[in-house]
Amino acid sequence: MKKWSKDEKELVDMDDILEPLCRAMKHCYKLKRINATKDFPYDGYNLPDDALCMSVSPKTALSAKWIRMQLENGFTDMKAYKIILMLAFQLGIEQGRRIQKRGP
Repeated sequence: MKKWSKDEKELVDMDDILEPLCRAMKHCYKLKRINATKDFPYDGYNLPDDALCMSVSPKTALSAKWIRMQLENGFTDMKAYKIILMLAFQLGIEQGRRIQKRGP
């Protein structure tokens, strides 16, 4: 397993976090995209405003049009399952921020 840097301010690249998880999913499941021409139904939380300056909303990210545009623009590794994992990661960061603000 990879080790985190001793410098707790040092960030890890998103792909370094997501790719091992994607490989684990591929190892455990037969991932076949269904409903490729339909938007994913999403009624969960949005990303906070400061995250939206660097990313799109989950509703947009899970639209068939957005995923198709990513693939057409050369992001061939931008599969739907990877987008879902990335959104879970981003939403988890926001949850962590909120926990930290609450304090002990």
